[in-house]
Amino acid sequence: MLFRSGASSALIQEIPLGGRPNATHRMDGVYILNGPEIIPGHRSDLEIADITPTVYHLMSLPLPSETDGRVARECFLPHSSAGSTDIAYRHYDRITGKTISWGEKHQEDVKQKLHALGYL
Repeated sequence: MLFRSGASSALIQEIPLGGRPNATHRMDGVYILNGPEIIPGHRSDLEIADITPTVYHLMSLPLPSETDGRVARECFLPHSSAGSTDIAYRHYDRITGKTISWGEKHQEDVKQKLHALGYL
């Protein structure tokens, strides 16, 4: 388990099958960017969907054309590669091939866990 500094409640906890979580997840989160292309100490309002496009762009990879979210360009130094390069998009083919078939027991376990998390 991971604990907050000086706190007695766990940030990450195991939820027993069929149990209810203690709502330790939050809508707001924290992101930390660090590196030679990042403006030191910069703060920005990002959504979770913005993380993947930002990382793709930092890695000089074209973003999937169906990408949700945006590249957080305001976090990059203006003359850095990430700050001065246009955002590239690409259509990636979906992977096809063998499909995985889960048994009824596994499907029921997943449903119970999703229900315990409040998603069903």
